[in-house]
Amino acid sequence: MPCPRLPWLRRSRAPQGSGPSSQSSLSAPRSPGGEEGQDDDGEEEEGDGSPGLGPILTPASPVECLICVSPFDGVFKLPKRLDCGHVFCLECLARLSLATAGGGDAVACPVCRAPTRLAPRRGLPALPTQPGLLPRDARAPLPRQGSVRFDRRRGLLYLRPPPPPPPGPRKSRAARQLPS
Repeated sequence: MPCPRLPWLRRSRAPQGSGPSSQSSLSAPRSPGGEEGQDDDGEEEEGDGSPGLGPILTPASPVECLICVSPFDGVFKLPKRLDCGHVFCLECLARLSLATAGGGDAVACPVCRAPTRLAPRRGLPALPTQPGLLPRDARAPLPRQGSVRFDRRRGLLYLRPPPPPPPGPRKSRAARQLPS
C-alpha cells in the first residue's frame, strides 16, 4: 500500500529527458479544491507512490526541524536559517558541521547543498534565528539567558551562563535606618 503524499512533500515533474541533477521548479501545495490524482497541469499522477525527480518542497512554516523532526525551542533547538533559506535547529547544524570536511568555515544545506559561510570565531550560533518558528513561550527573550557556544573541536554546544549582574549602588547604614 503506497504512503499518502502530504501537500508540502509533492514533487514537480521534470521535463522529458532531464535527469535527477536537473533544476526543476517546486510545485506549490495542492489547493483543497483540486482533484485527487491529478497534477496542477491536469495530468494523472502516478499512484505507485514512487518519488518524482524534483526536490522535496518543505512546509511553508515548519514548526519543527526537518532533520530531527523535533519542535524548535529557545536554546539548542533554536531555528537557524541558512543562506539558501532552509531552516534547521542549531543542534542538527552542529552535527552536520562536524560531519563536514574542512575547518568549519562553511556548512552545506542538507536539502539543496548550497554552502553557507560561517562567521569566523562565532560559527553556527551567529546564523540568523527565525523567531517566528518558536513556540509563543520561547519567543520572548528570557531575562539574563546565557549565550550558546559551539566547540567544534569537541563537537559540543554549550550554554554559557550570563555574566553576573552589575553591582548596584550600596546604601550606607544611615540611609537604611528609619528616621524617628
